[in-house]
Amino acid sequence: SPAQLTQLTALGARLEYQMLYRFTKAATDAQISADRAAVAAAVPPGSMTAAASYLTIKLAADRTSATFVPFVVAFGVLGLFMSVLIIGIVVSGAVGAATRRIGILKSLGFTPGQVVRAYIGQALIPTTVGAALGV
Repeated sequence: SPAQLTQLTALGARLEYQMLYRFTKAATDAQISADRAAVAAAVPPGSMTAAASYLTIKLAADRTSATFVPFVVAFGVLGLFMSVLIIGIVVSGAVGAATRRIGILKSLGFTPGQVVRAYIGQALIPTTVGAALGV
C-alpha cells in the first residue's frame, strides 16, 4: 500500500510510483506518443520522469523469438529425414529377413508387384493405427 512505501524505501531515497496506462488507440508509435503527451499534460510538472511503449518491448520479444525459428525448422526437417531413414531401414530389414517368404510367394505365382503390394499392405496396417493414435 502507499502507506507502506515509506517503510520499504531506504533513508534518503526518492519515493517513486509506477503507473501503467492502457490506451484505446495504441497500434502505432504516433498514437502512443499522442496519448503519452496527453498524460504528461494532465499530471503535475516533473512528475512524469520516464515512459516506455509496449511496442518497443514487443518488437524486441518478436526479434528474440524470430532467431529460434530457423533452428526449429531445421530440427523439424532433420526429424522428418530421420523418420524416413528409419522407416527405410526397418523395411529393408523386413525384406531381408523375409527373403525366404518372398521366394515362396514368387514360386506360388505371385508377381513382383503383388509381393510389393502384400508387404505395403502389411506395413500400412500398423502405420495407419500409429498415425491415427498420433493425431
